[in-house]
Amino acid sequence: MSISFANKLKLVRTAIGKNQQFFADILDIPISQYLAYETGEREVCAKELKAICSHPDCIRYTLWVMTDQTNALAGQIAPGDPSPLKLAEQEDNKDSFDYQFIEATEEALQLFCQLDWFTPNTKTANFNDCARLLLKDVKGVVELHYQVKESETTCSLPNHKS
Repeated sequence: MSISFANKLKLVRTAIGKNQQFFADILDIPISQYLAYETGEREVCAKELKAICSHPDCIRYTLWVMTDQTNALAGQIAPGDPSPLKLAEQEDNKDSFDYQFIEATEEALQLFCQLDWFTPNTKTANFNDCARLLLKDVKGVVELHYQVKESETTCSLPNHKS
């Protein structure tokens, strides 16, 4: 379900803790014109959209504003999502998926070397970095898999009448 651009604008503004005058100033427009954007009475033009999305306080929401998608590993989140910094902290939590994935991948890479399946460059090999890169590459696929499974489970539940 897509949110209207007017609602997205308001969510971004409140997420960064700014008032409507701040956004009007970014866009170099009167406050009344900005209020019309936020209420949906008026459409934002491309020049103003670019000004909002490229502002340092708002840039992390650009992908979400434009496409309704997020990519936390790339620093692109929606208002209310945990920051990429918090996600990075999760990698250090031994109970987190990220930590466990990195640990298991490091062990697997070491096993592959012991089995002579490949020979790493001993000068530059860093299994932890390899594991983090693999996590970055597969995390979106894993999340998508579980979203699909969750929606299949939700859709297959019988309707109960009260």
